[in-house]
Amino acid sequence: MDDKLASLISRRDFLRWSATALGSAAFLSPALFRPARSEAFPADPLFAGVARMVYHENPWGPHPAAVEAIREVMGKGLSGAGINRYDDFLQNDLKRAILRYNGLDEELTEENVILGVGSSEILFMAADAFTSPERPFLTEWITYRIILQRAAQNRAEVVEVPLLADWTPDLDAMLKKAREAKAAGNPFGLVHFNVINNPAGTFVESPRFDAFARRLYEVSPETVLLCDDSDREFMDTDQQPHLFQAARHVVEGKRMLHLQTFSHIFGLTGLRVGYAIAPRDIIRQLEAHKIFAGVNVVGHRAALAGLDHAEDQIRRCHQACTESRSQLYSALEAMGIEHLRSQGQYIFMDLVSVDGTVAVLQMYFLQKVFVRWGSEWRMDNWIRVNPGTEWENQRFIEALQWVLGRGLAGVSAREYLGTGEGKNLARAAIEAGFPAHVVGRALRAT
Repeated sequence: MDDKLASLISRRDFLRWSATALGSAAFLSPALFRPARSEAFPADPLFAGVARMVYHENPWGPHPAAVEAIREVMGKGLSGAGINRYDDFLQNDLKRAILRYNGLDEELTEENVILGVGSSEILFMAADAFTSPERPFLTEWITYRIILQRAAQNRAEVVEVPLLADWTPDLDAMLKKAREAKAAGNPFGLVHFNVINNPAGTFVESPRFDAFARRLYEVSPETVLLCDDSDREFMDTDQQPHLFQAARHVVEGKRMLHLQTFSHIFGLTGLRVGYAIAPRDIIRQLEAHKIFAGVNVVGHRAALAGLDHAEDQIRRCHQACTESRSQLYSALEAMGIEHLRSQGQYIFMDLVSVDGTVAVLQMYFLQKVFVRWGSEWRMDNWIRVNPGTEWENQRFIEALQWVLGRGLAGVSAREYLGTGEGKNLARAAIEAGFPAHVVGRALRAT
């Protein structure tokens, strides 16, 4: 096996790559054996000259008015509204604008809105407020994972219910779990969904999800239902009317936590501005776990400007995303690669016999295209790509074709990374900022 694997990357190609991409001195340095840095996102050098299609970002950027708002804040210098001061603590103007954007300004108030450092902080707030050893956590699986990890850190039991064959939540099974937990005297503190599943890109139509939600409130009235709704603006236009409207349950006073973000359609990913809408008692419990003055003055002003120009921003980015997905669909179909048609800004695909971790590492280090491995969802032969610009998409298509032609079929990540060259690649990847728990598994085992 070692001879076959070693032949996949010639010594000349590998050394040329290592000298140019990492620097030959650094490649042989003992620094490569240090533990990986603990970072939410890798450092900028990881993305130099790379087609960056790994994170759920907006490659088409924010509205020009949001950029101008950032310039205005930065230009204030050391004034009362400059970056050297905390922002307005209440930020009610942004909360009111959020309610207007969601069509709720005549039904809810600022007390029904909480802001966060991206949607991630609010996910953490929710896990901290509503999960514990006595309050288990229920979710669909597969799904966005960080809230599962937070609930587990809180020593809550994490219950995952697998998706159905059509990649939508098994709502009957989830309701059964909720009923059993209540009967056992240990009701779920939190039930979690992506309104559009990440990474599958599927959604549950309104009548079905609405019926589930109302039964959950009856079966387990202590439970909070969290709906992470970050992609609805990217949906196909003809599908948008069928999407479950979580905010309507908030208006009715139900135990609903409706989470959204400015990171995606509004293109403010790097500024980290998220928000949730919920009944006041839920907001109050979340506030006990909130970072003080988390949404900074720059993010505040940029988010306001984005909302002021929401119609133009959504039109532009929706069209760009639709065209980008279509470009990738056509290429994947021509290559015969099974993939899911997505209503989100990501596409999940099956490489069948090629390990996704090996594919991602080779695509990045040898082709400078960065996408996401499926191993984090325990689907080792899958990868997720976030549709990008036409140039990025073409880079990805060419890199994927190249990797699939490398003779990697049937070679697991453990086998590949267990070779001499594979170990070097794994160490270099960890030093560059890749998650050590993914690429380091072979190093720990050999």
